[in-house]
Amino acid sequence: MPIPRNRKGTPLKRSDRVLIRGLQLETVVGILDHERVRTQPLSLDLDLTVDFSQIEHPQDYDHIIDYAAVSKLAVNLAIEGEYLLLETMGEDLCAAIFKDFTVQHIRLVIEKPEAVADARWVGVEMERSRPE
Repeated sequence: MPIPRNRKGTPLKRSDRVLIRGLQLETVVGILDHERVRTQPLSLDLDLTVDFSQIEHPQDYDHIIDYAAVSKLAVNLAIEGEYLLLETMGEDLCAAIFKDFTVQHIRLVIEKPEAVADARWVGVEMERSRPE
């Protein structure tokens, strides 16, 4: 598939994304004593920047992102990790996605809805680019 170009022949910047919204899971996470003895709900949003131009036909599975596989990776990592910090969970998840999938950039939001009584949720947002 040719790279899209403008009238002057300059390649157009691409920004193709695979989106996963509101991935729900229950895990032990937090540093407070009461957070270590029971699971809490989390919600994850992932924006995975990929290059759709590498997909030449619908069966070109080498260049697609399997939504279910990414979701399963995220849930398993969060549950098995029993993290103290959302920040550490996020770093580990980004590293695992870069390791297993052809993703150039990740934007991740982890929401923790039960952490602060008067807030709908608190959480972290991070963006990471594939290491060179």
